[in-house]
Amino acid sequence: MGDDKDIEDYNFSIYAFENLSRNQKLAIINFMSSIAASDKTRMRSKIEQAYISSYYKEFGVTGDQYLAYISIGGREQTLADLKTLTKSNMQDLVYATTELFICDGNASDEELISLSNWLTDMGLSLDDWNDILENPKFY
Repeated sequence: MGDDKDIEDYNFSIYAFENLSRNQKLAIINFMSSIAASDKTRMRSKIEQAYISSYYKEFGVTGDQYLAYISIGGREQTLADLKTLTKSNMQDLVYATTELFICDGNASDEELISLSNWLTDMGLSLDDWNDILENPKFY
């Protein structure tokens, strides 16, 4: 599914993260936004933007809160907050990010490199990521 599909026609899967702190919510948005922004071939597709925006609404956070969060803590704060996710919420992050990849086609090489860099900094690998995706009950 590419940008030729109308955003209104796309049925986003919004995952039910539970008991997140505001920082965790903002970290999830920053994580997905950074990965989406890494895709230079699609230049942040409108569908990806709409998907990420749906999490702003779902989480009840604003763009101003997001900007304040990244200006104060940046990537280091995001990593620290992502590392505090429960296993269930990490599983939802895997699913939500996978949805981000497929909402406008497939993950680009740039997006996969960005994901891999984030995972390395979190102490995970792409194999760990795929294990969570493919075998959630064993995570």
